[in-house]
Amino acid sequence: MKQRSKLERSRLARRPASAAALFVLFLLPLSPQARATSSNLLPNGSFQSRTSGWTTSDAALTLASDGGVADYAIYRDSGTNAMGTVSGSTTSFADTSLAQSSAVGLWHLDELSGTTAYDSSGHGHNGAISGPVTLGVPGELNTAYSFVPKSTVIVPDAPDLEPGTVDVTISYWLNSTTLPPCCNGVDYDMFTKGDHSSKGGQIKIEVQENGQASCMFRGALGGKQLQAGPNVIDGHWHQVICQRIGTQIIETVDGSSFSTTKATGAITVTDPIRLGSHKNGGDWYNGVLDEVSYSIGSGSTNQAPVVDAGPDQTITLPSSANLNGTVTDDGLPNPPGTVTTTWSEVSGPGAVTFGDASAVDTTASFSASGTYVLKLQASDSVLSSSDTATVTVNPASQNQPPMVNAGLDQTVILPNSATLSGTANDDGLPNPPGTLITTWSQFSGPGTVTFGDASSLSTTASFSAAGTYVLRLTADDSALQSSDDVTLTVSPASQNLVGNPGFETDITGWNTSGSDAGVTLTRVSGGHSGGWSGLVANGGSGTAATCKVQDAPNWVTTTSAGTYTGSMWVRADSPGATLTIKLREYKSSTLVGLKTASITLTTSWQMVSVSYVPAMPGTSTLDFLGLVSNAPVGTCFYADDISIVVS
Repeated sequence: MKQRSKLERSRLARRPASAAALFVLFLLPLSPQARATSSNLLPNGSFQSRTSGWTTSDAALTLASDGGVADYAIYRDSGTNAMGTVSGSTTSFADTSLAQSSAVGLWHLDELSGTTAYDSSGHGHNGAISGPVTLGVPGELNTAYSFVPKSTVIVPDAPDLEPGTVDVTISYWLNSTTLPPCCNGVDYDMFTKGDHSSKGGQIKIEVQENGQASCMFRGALGGKQLQAGPNVIDGHWHQVICQRIGTQIIETVDGSSFSTTKATGAITVTDPIRLGSHKNGGDWYNGVLDEVSYSIGSGSTNQAPVVDAGPDQTITLPSSANLNGTVTDDGLPNPPGTVTTTWSEVSGPGAVTFGDASAVDTTASFSASGTYVLKLQASDSVLSSSDTATVTVNPASQNQPPMVNAGLDQTVILPNSATLSGTANDDGLPNPPGTLITTWSQFSGPGTVTFGDASSLSTTASFSAAGTYVLRLTADDSALQSSDDVTLTVSPASQNLVGNPGFETDITGWNTSGSDAGVTLTRVSGGHSGGWSGLVANGGSGTAATCKVQDAPNWVTTTSAGTYTGSMWVRADSPGATLTIKLREYKSSTLVGLKTASITLTTSWQMVSVSYVPAMPGTSTLDFLGLVSNAPVGTCFYADDISIVVS
């Protein structure tokens, strides 16, 4: 060893992300003159001229001897043992083990015009846009490209795009609503380098027919594909990251990771990179693509920030929402080593104003009530991720008018009354009084209407003359009013063709023909009018039954021209069942036509009616039927005041 009693150290001032730095020990003679004239032999040792003089695959020194230097010892930063010594006539040293983990290609896809997709990594790997690509569409971050079949971006190959045996990371964002064409082996090629026939291997990042993303790496030792995660073709933004780290293939979809083991070996494929298509066309992507990055290097690999927008919440105007998000990151790439965050509105009926849209914890105020989706997005300058929170904004507490429904339009036949069933709902304001006053009134009609109780939502209305009436239900909360109308068609009294309408003496003319076994018809006291009604009951052995009551023989033995209206007043011991009445026209045993009407039974008497115009008057008969299907054991329904009239 020659003259190593004095050392002059020149240390690299800056190093690439995840790469070790070098420092060089110059072993100089003891003479003052030699020490005074020593200088840094690395012209870009502090990387002031970007990466000039350095490559991502190795660190190299070229030494010019001044004739007085005996040896050069090369150390890695913080190392205690020299990596190597340059002496004698040797004037260069290369460390081929030094590699960085950084993006060699970063395509933000933010261009608004032109045919070039610019690389923002600093390596100059610009892509050529081919086919009907639409630029400037809304992206996950700024703008993005929209791809359709026959469109692609082609990035020419370069040595630093060939990963060899080191780690590889590809990341992209996609948003699509159209799955690849099913069942014929076609998928979406999102990022490809080569194909199955390419020498030197292949990188194939895809979305399969079922909407799952997949990652495939093939090298000198073979290849393997990993397909995992949810369906990403659902009209929302998704981030997919594919990595080969050592013998692991890792796929990360929206922060959830899946992995498989395979030693793939060196990947040295020299084909161009393609975004959105297969090597020779085909497997065309149909959707929006954004923020594509391609990183090569060993050691720590940049991961996207992990974002949580916080819990969903509900507020009432004019209050603001307190947004409490969290963002964690691995500090890569460095520089910059920092994460930028942004809150934005995804959807909602009004405008959102953020206290500080760049702060993870901030406030949001809203211009209108409704449901809003807010997004917190974080970017480490290469990779980005996001999460959403839903804020339900209730209107300010203020009096709203009552909501009123006067019920369904109906038809009655004199001298019958109409049964009115209205509803009215309110917010309880103002308070006091905090209550509603409801009133039925006659809005129009040819005669006089008499209400059983005009202040009750459920009441009756009787009419002095036939015609069309409009009745109005009004609700008043003392400050605001609302109303709704119902139309009543009142038919004149006609001769009832039913000879035993009210079961006042017996059940003559009615039976339960067509009912299930155990169904009976009896005459019981207490009717809609008069003293009696007919009770149809299921007396079966614990099973539900179809209960029917029908005229036998038919009250209308020969039809005539005109409109037949059949009606029946009904109720039940328990509410909820559906009762249907039918008018059926028969010629001999052939059904000519029918009309039906249904009502939901309650414990109060209600009238149900149906009208029918015979198709073959003078040659047919008319059958009247009332039924309830699947009635439990016990009372099916009560019937009274059955009527068939013709007009």
